[in-house]
Amino acid sequence: MYTDLVKLFYSNKADYKTELEARINNPQAKRLDFYIGGNRAFYLPLPELFESAGKIWRADKYIYAITNGLPGVALRQFIVRSLVDEIELTNGIEGVFSSRREINDIIVDLRDDWEMRAHKMKHSDGTFDLLSVVAATDFLASMTLLAQVKGKRTLTVKRKDVLSLSLDDYKAYADDLTDGYIKAARLFRSARMISIHSLRSVQRRSLNSSAKRWVNVSQTLTALM
Repeated sequence: MYTDLVKLFYSNKADYKTELEARINNPQAKRLDFYIGGNRAFYLPLPELFESAGKIWRADKYIYAITNGLPGVALRQFIVRSLVDEIELTNGIEGVFSSRREINDIIVDLRDDWEMRAHKMKHSDGTFDLLSVVAATDFLASMTLLAQVKGKRTLTVKRKDVLSLSLDDYKAYADDLTDGYIKAARLFRSARMISIHSLRSVQRRSLNSSAKRWVNVSQTLTALM
């Protein structure tokens, strides 16, 4: 039976050190690229993990099948409600009071704002096929970078950075960012890159594989603003 190292640490420190070394040096151990308490994190791929992964996979397919059968209105309502629950819980942990109605109104307003901006970016000056592939997550990632540039902060777009983007920053820079995307699309169009396929063709010819994932419309925004 697998025993958690935490339990072993408090019950028998001598056995803990022996067991820790044995697990770290186990040929099956998978070492991760971060540290916990000065020690490199690792895990052992136990049968229980594979069994749990299988259950998650089956549940995911089941949930996916259900959501595919839902009307669009019902699915959007479920997503908003889930977000409200998550934000309310997080705010409670951080000691911030917000009513469910306030949270819901902000989410709906932001969703409507994004839909308006997505339509504007695609149709403001003819049809920009390049901008049709820009998702809300892309816009928020670009917004995070822009807020960092304006605030002269370190540039990073990890998940935690995007999630920490303030509503004030969003309101302050959303119009500039929308215009920046449109300017970027015009720049690409002037270079005969009128679709996402033509942009990908340039990527394949001119960039190595490690750089490809960084090439998108948002990269030109800082230079254009």
